[in-house]
Amino acid sequence: MTAHVPAELLERFSKRDSVELRRTPDQRDLRLRRLFRLQWCGFVLLLAGSVAVLVILVPDFLDAHPVAFSVVVAVAVVKHVLELFGLLGGEAFRYRDAPEDLSGVLEPEELDSLTARVSERLGKSEKPNFYIAIDKEANAFSTNSMLFNSIPRYNAIFLNSYLFHAFSRDELRAVVVHELAHFYRYIGPLGRNAWLGVVGSIAACVTLFSWVPELTEPWTAIFVIWWAPLPFLWIFNLVASSGQRDLEYACDAIAAEIVGAESMANALLKMGDRAEIYELVEHEMGRHLDENPKAKIPEISQALLDRIPDVPVDHDEARRALRSEPMPEDDGGDKKESRKLVALIRRNHKLRKALDVMRWSRFDTIRRDGWLDREELHRYVMSLSRGEFAATHEVAVDHPDNEPDQTHPSTRKRIICLYLHFLT
Repeated sequence: MTAHVPAELLERFSKRDSVELRRTPDQRDLRLRRLFRLQWCGFVLLLAGSVAVLVILVPDFLDAHPVAFSVVVAVAVVKHVLELFGLLGGEAFRYRDAPEDLSGVLEPEELDSLTARVSERLGKSEKPNFYIAIDKEANAFSTNSMLFNSIPRYNAIFLNSYLFHAFSRDELRAVVVHELAHFYRYIGPLGRNAWLGVVGSIAACVTLFSWVPELTEPWTAIFVIWWAPLPFLWIFNLVASSGQRDLEYACDAIAAEIVGAESMANALLKMGDRAEIYELVEHEMGRHLDENPKAKIPEISQALLDRIPDVPVDHDEARRALRSEPMPEDDGGDKKESRKLVALIRRNHKLRKALDVMRWSRFDTIRRDGWLDREELHRYVMSLSRGEFAATHEVAVDHPDNEPDQTHPSTRKRIICLYLHFLT
């Protein structure tokens, strides 16, 4: 339960946000358990409906259109595999096999110890594989599939290499425990069974082809195979995304309980610092697209990201790095996509300008060590509560206008929630 909550801490939030922040870890866990039961019902209904369609329609459809059926299955499977490869197929080392300069701050034995503590706390016995992904973004994620856990990367926790250049031991431990909490409990049923999207996509295409046989003509078939699965996938994603924000709060709470709220809060602050650098990359990319709308977006993005150092940098250093080399002059890009991206970048930049960014480093005064202790966090959080557009970082995703569309709560809310339940 929370201790005394200063009245001014939540007065700038809406009633809904205030209720969300006041919800205790036990209340949130109970709420998620109920939500998961509903998601399991949704999973069963979606699977049963898809299987029923396939059992009823596929035999006749296969006899009449064997080639079309083969194409439908191949496209659904390939799209799923490509999505997985994009998520799990990057360069990564098994934790125990990673070069020492990547993992030296956290020994494998300590990972085993943290895993044992979280598995005991959440009543689970499964053990994830740990990977260090070579990536300059401050991020980590977990995967846990119910049917394919024999595939190592489908049953794993990935820690981006940047974390080992920028985070202290305690901050890394907090991130690891947060991801372990996802792995053991706080992944919804549909998140563990993404393969259902393949079954549903096939069922949606077969249904439409069976209802309107003339759509099996080659050109119309391509259109159907691409668009027919979208309603099913929309329902799937809608069910899967419910409760996402509570999942993040719940994992933060487990990390605060096992490693300490200060460690989790400081890890969030450093992640946000890196996110600001990445938004500078986005802004610089928009500048180049303005000058050359036919430039290839992936090439510009990669060229800019290659200039960002592995070690933490401030905004001025990042700007100098981003403008230090000429951009590649190329053609062949998608001008329409470029215009859309530039419009989004401009909107995000405008949103960032509306934020009252509260630089956390200026509260690091009791001992200047790049770490906000309990007293420093208290002063920081109370300052954050004084403005409607107060934010921990200058990133558009933390703007109140964008928050409803985000799967994660803003950094500001996550730190305030940690403060309410563990530091007051």
